[in-house]
Amino acid sequence: MWEESCTGKPLFPDLGIECEGKELRVNKAILCLQLGVFKDMLTKDETAGGRITLTDICLIVLQAMLCFMYKRDYTYSLASQIPEIVFHIRVCTAAVRYTVPGPKFLALEKLRKAACTDRLRNLDDFVSAFREVYTVGSKPDWVLHWVMIEVAVINAARLNGRRRFATML
Repeated sequence: MWEESCTGKPLFPDLGIECEGKELRVNKAILCLQLGVFKDMLTKDETAGGRITLTDICLIVLQAMLCFMYKRDYTYSLASQIPEIVFHIRVCTAAVRYTVPGPKFLALEKLRKAACTDRLRNLDDFVSAFREVYTVGSKPDWVLHWVMIEVAVINAARLNGRRRFATML
């Protein structure tokens, strides 16, 4: 359960965040300490009934963002349905969208580490990551673009001569 791993069961949770049919119980005070959209939502009537519904973020990314807010860290679950580098990209883009800068920088660091080690399991993961960055619906994040270029350069030897890589993009 995300609450136990990230918050140790929050004391006196006073807000539910609903995402993909699941409710995550959190403390408004923790969210108010963050910058951006969460703080704005909490100061408006969007939290009527003690609940916010989010439809533009996937549940595991929201859980990572909330873990960061409580513990200043988050982890990637190997049971996740998406590749690790794509997961970190989604955390980064969600942090930009919700204007919470901390998770963005941690996600970039984790992305670099995952993509520049043997954890970059296969070419398909790398291609999925590039597609994720360059087809994201929000405004581009140039730091993320530069990190992806850096990752491509570091992994150039693996990609060199692979025509499939160029055609997959």
